[in-house]
Amino acid sequence: MKQAELDAGLRGDGLILPRGTRILKRPPLRGRTGLGYHDAVAWDQVAVIVVTVVLAVLAGIVYNNRRFDDVHRRIDDLRADMNARFAQVDARFAQVDARLGELREDLREIRGLLQEALPARTC
Repeated sequence: MKQAELDAGLRGDGLILPRGTRILKRPPLRGRTGLGYHDAVAWDQVAVIVVTVVLAVLAGIVYNNRRFDDVHRRIDDLRADMNARFAQVDARFAQVDARLGELREDLREIRGLLQEALPARTC
């Protein structure tokens, strides 16, 4: 920025200053440790942050996979229980079917006996 602009009271960011005000640039901070507002982030700090985030994401993935395995195991248990119950129902239906078959045979015998007995009575 030119001194004439500063004397005119205009600064590059649109701030109007009183005439005669000088803007002093801050000297660079050397030898200071830690993260300050104007300090640049070093690559080792970036690496530590990235590794921490990656480890957190991997831990979350492992935890979720374990939970999914628990859900799959529970679903498999429920499926086995349902299959056992369906097998019991199928066995009961087989018993009912056998009983109905016996009843049909008995009804056929009774019908045959009635057919033989009715014509003999009518005569």
